[in-house]
Amino acid sequence: MISIREIPSVASVGYGNKWTAERPSRIGTIALGYGDGYPRYAPNGTPIFIHDTQIPIVGRVSMDLVTVDLTELPNTKIGTEVEMFGQNLSINEIALW
Repeated sequence: MISIREIPSVASVGYGNKWTAERPSRIGTIALGYGDGYPRYAPNGTPIFIHDTQIPIVGRVSMDLVTVDLTELPNTKIGTEVEMFGQNLSINEIALW
């Protein structure tokens, strides 16, 4: 996690404003994107794994960054490790999205 910011409801995230917050939200930015091999067209809601919890990607996957909704994980800090797929989240599950 390289960045965390608070956004108000109705604020949008990602290229083309592909996700709009329905409530005040805490958005995390992960330094990984389609340039690193993550699926470019992974839609809003595609899960990632952090703190023993699956949370959703929000906004469009960019070349170098992915944004996630951390609202339900208030203890997440910059530097927290995330699992995009692996031991706790299979690539097959990501592929279904």
